[in-house]
Amino acid sequence: MSNKDYQIQIPVFELSRAIAFYKHVFSFRFRPQHPELDYAQRVEFEIPETNQQGILVQQEAGSVQENKSAFHFKTLEIEDVLRRVKDKNGRILKDKFIDPQTRNILAEFEDSEGNMISLHQIYPAK
Repeated sequence: MSNKDYQIQIPVFELSRAIAFYKHVFSFRFRPQHPELDYAQRVEFEIPETNQQGILVQQEAGSVQENKSAFHFKTLEIEDVLRRVKDKNGRILKDKFIDPQTRNILAEFEDSEGNMISLHQIYPAK
């Protein structure tokens, strides 16, 4: 792993489950893992069509739930993301709604690891 500043660090219980979840829901691109290295309990990812990168970091059981993390992602189509969340047994916390002040479309869900994810879609101009 290179010495990069990661913009996102997502704590997870089970790395393989989290990789499958984020590949399916957001199409994250993951770099190959190197199990022989000390940091094998983490994996780098890139978010398509952005300059953002991050890592999934496996935590000990219980530590993620005690310190739930919240992450915010923009999306082009919030309904598609929520459908894929349900496909991977994520839990919808707030179905899509329109913020009356900004007219942005928002939603919230819990990922496969118990983290809260907020979604933001710019309201289409019509």
